[in-house]
Amino acid sequence: MGARNALTVLVMMGTAVLWAGCDRNRKPTSVLGPRSAAAKESRPQENIELPKPQAREYTQIVPPTREARTIIVPCARVAAVPQLGSPASDPVWVNATAVDTLDFSSQRPIALRAVHDGRHVSFLVRYPDAAPSLTHKSWLWSESEQVYKAMGDREDMLVLKFSMSGNDVNLSLRNADPHRADIWFWKACRTDPMGYADDKWDELSTGKRPDSVEVPSPTHGTLYLTRQGDEGQPAYEDTMPFDYQG
Repeated sequence: MGARNALTVLVMMGTAVLWAGCDRNRKPTSVLGPRSAAAKESRPQENIELPKPQAREYTQIVPPTREARTIIVPCARVAAVPQLGSPASDPVWVNATAVDTLDFSSQRPIALRAVHDGRHVSFLVRYPDAAPSLTHKSWLWSESEQVYKAMGDREDMLVLKFSMSGNDVNLSLRNADPHRADIWFWKACRTDPMGYADDKWDELSTGKRPDSVEVPSPTHGTLYLTRQGDEGQPAYEDTMPFDYQG
C-alpha cells in the first residue's frame, strides 16, 4: 500500500460501536471457561434484573434519506496504528481524514476513519446511540417450563466487509451481485471481551450448496449465501445449559 490509499468497504452495524480495530494475524482463545456444576433444584426469579431495550433504540428499517453513492475512505499510512481501545482523541485519529456516511437500515450518521502501518489496518467508527448494549440473548429460567429462554436483548455490533471480487461488485445482501468477500464481525458481547472480531468469509453464488441459504436479488433472481469462519479458534462458543444454574 502507498503513502495514502483509498479503501472501499461495506459497513453494516447493529446498535452501536465507538471503536473497532482488527489484526488478522492474531488468533483468539475461547472466551468461555469451564461451566459450573448445575444445581439440581430450581430457583425463584423475583430479583433478576432483565436487560431492557435502550431508549430511542434503532429497531426499525426506515426509508433512505438520499440516493446510494460510492464513498471512498482514505487509509493513510502511519508509523504505528493506535492501540486497541485507544480513544478518539489519539493524535493518529485526530489527523486521519474522516468520511461521513449513513447506515442503510436506520439512516443514522456514521463517521469513518482508517489508518495502516503496512501490516495492520485500524478503523475508528463512530455513530450516535443512547447507551452501550453489552449483552446478547440473555437466558432467563422459566419456572413453569423448567427451561432457559432467550431474552430480546441484542449486543452492539459492527461488520466490515471487503470485496474479494473486485471493486465494482455490490456487497449488500439487499440487492446483491454474486461475489466473495472477507468479513470482520465485531460483537460487543461475544468478541470484544477478547479484543477480537470474528474473521469470516462469505460467498454469494448462483449455485446451491448444502450449507447455503437463499438470498433474493432483484437483479440476479435467487442467489445462495455461504458463510464460514476462517481457520483458528473462535473468540466464543455457544453452549446451552439444560439444568438451572442461577
